[in-house]
Amino acid sequence: MPNQPIEVNLQGTFFEMGKQYITQLNQIVINQLALSRKSIRPVTTDPQAQKLFDIKILEFISKVKKSYPVEMLEFFNGILQTDFAKRNSLTLDELTYLDNMYIVSMIADRKSKEHCSFIGFGLESGVVGGRNFDFANNNLQCMTDTPVILRMQHSNLQKYPNKILSIGLPGTICNPTILNNKNLFLEINTASDSIGSKLDDTRFSTLSDFLLKMMQCENYQNLHDFLISKPVFMGLNVSIAGSEGIALHTIEMSPFNVKSEMDPEIPNFKNRARAANSEDTLDPSNWDNNPNILVSTNVFRLLDWSQYTNKEGDKKHEKNFSTERYKNLIKLGREKQGCLANKPLNVIQEIMEHGFNNNDPIPGATKYIPTTDPSHAGSTSTYYTVAFKTYKINSNKTPKFSVRFQQQTSPESKGVWTKWQKYKV
Repeated sequence: MPNQPIEVNLQGTFFEMGKQYITQLNQIVINQLALSRKSIRPVTTDPQAQKLFDIKILEFISKVKKSYPVEMLEFFNGILQTDFAKRNSLTLDELTYLDNMYIVSMIADRKSKEHCSFIGFGLESGVVGGRNFDFANNNLQCMTDTPVILRMQHSNLQKYPNKILSIGLPGTICNPTILNNKNLFLEINTASDSIGSKLDDTRFSTLSDFLLKMMQCENYQNLHDFLISKPVFMGLNVSIAGSEGIALHTIEMSPFNVKSEMDPEIPNFKNRARAANSEDTLDPSNWDNNPNILVSTNVFRLLDWSQYTNKEGDKKHEKNFSTERYKNLIKLGREKQGCLANKPLNVIQEIMEHGFNNNDPIPGATKYIPTTDPSHAGSTSTYYTVAFKTYKINSNKTPKFSVRFQQQTSPESKGVWTKWQKYKV
């Protein structure tokens, strides 16, 4: 049977929440650290490459520590001051490593580009949507052992008024899927297939910026404007949803003010946003012309240049699986849009169960372990799938949230899914 998620509930100052965090998880964090170090390695048997990877990770951790806001350093200090942390000789470097496992895995496997997907629908009552969080197959085992549902509520409600729920692992505090009690939802995909996967060290930031913003902002427009203006260290597609049907955007966040590494013919990149069915998202194929539907994978939108990734010489172009998943979700969204009036969360769950690589008669975007379709093998699988529903502010309803996890006991084993489980912020 798959492991059920552990619910971790934190309340207080960041220092106090750090102490609570390690008290509730204790040995599980130590086990995760050992599993991650064993699992997240470059795909090579060359000892020199392994050594270079270790050096690169140490350099990365050093930069992250310097970029952390004071709130996160206070949280980690709360962990380090506990007797448990002292007995186990936990260090800030190790906590930083755990908190950034998602990015460390991408440094280990640079070919693993097709991460994550999202679909959202604007309704009169609010927004309903779903997201897949994908992870590199070579590093997947470290992700699937002990899922964590993390809730945080700061004691200073004037400065941090929002309670948040995020999905992660033991040791990951800054997670890429967050919902708060003010009906704001945020999820992060890489933008590897439109911007590329290069890191820009001169604009270094951390995922903690997103976590803190979700704890602070009560207004959708404020969240949108923050993302449009925020410098980032790698290409990201961040999809957000609010309490109104029109509050639904994907923001492509770029670390570059220069030509894209994917295609020099693309104009200079800056952060930019698109909404469902807005005029500037329409393209000749008509794929983006979807009233009240917004889809995001690892491309900003469907354009000719993002259809292919291999442009070496006269070799045949390889399929871009981000585009394939994008189209699958659009088709499912158009088909199911009329059913959303009744039990919309169940409809989203159904959409998110359709498989991308398992010969599903109606293909979707979720990647199953192992693939039964070699042409769609890719290098990633889905770790968890989320369905959510936000409501208009004056409805006095709290947001709904459900999640299921795909787990495996060894790199060779078949994935096993937990049942959909509902959680409250």
